Amino acid sequence: MLGKMTIGAFAWNINSSNDCRMIKRWVGFPEIRIMNPSRNCRQIFATTIHELGHASHWNLGKNDYTFSDDVLAESWARGVQWAITRLEYSNYQGGGENRPNYTEVVMDMIDTRAMENSPGNTGWNEWEGDSVSGYTIRQIENSLVGERDWDDWKDAIINDHTNATENELDELFDHWD
Repeated sequence: MLGKMTIGAFAWNINSSNDCRMIKRWVGFPEIRIMNPSRNCRQIFATTIHELGHASHWNLGKNDYTFSDDVLAESWARGVQWAITRLEYSNYQGGGENRPNYTEVVMDMIDTRAMENSPGNTGWNEWEGDSVSGYTIRQIENSLVGERDWDDWKDAIINDHTNATENELDELFDHWD
């Protein structure tokens, strides 16, 4: 059913670096399963938002999501996680463990340098050379439509939006790639 997403929490630990994963819809199983409930509420909330970021990407175009670069898919979901979780937990800085493909490019496109020194800044490893800011999560999402490739996504952001810092996007994307 379009517009319906089921999420289930399970008291299971899995032998993987991924505690939560988006799965195919099977009868009786939720689309998103959250494992390892020993994490705190903020961690569970953030992970749920991350997985919903994947679901929103899939909803924009299932083939584009399915065949997208891993770095594009995970970076988008991490950016959604950061932007939305901050609405509930204002000092949430996201990031955390450095994992391949889970970049902070979306954060760096939205942020201002002042956030680097904000209270509670734990885990976010903003790149010191970052001079890009002022994009919105909505602009970044709009440029995601139809894109599967990291560089094509960057080019779409440049082409779709006027931003005073857009000349720095090449360097920013190269840093996170």
